[in-house]
Amino acid sequence: MPDLRRIAVTVVEEEEGAYRWRLIEQSGDDWHVVKQQSRSTGTYKAAMAAGLIELQKMIDDLDVGPR
Repeated sequence: MPDLRRIAVTVVEEEEGAYRWRLIEQSGDDWHVVKQQSRSTGTYKAAMAAGLIELQKMIDDLDVGPR
């Protein structure tokens, strides 16, 4: 089985009240953006929830994680 990918959901506030999720992946000591939300949302909560859903879409088997 391939190694588990180190992917995290993060939320950035681009300006007050404008939140956008990003999926970032670790490669060595560096992190790079894998995907990001095209339009911002009005709350951190909405952005984080949407980011988690997007991460889950990338995973074939949620019991074993992103491979």
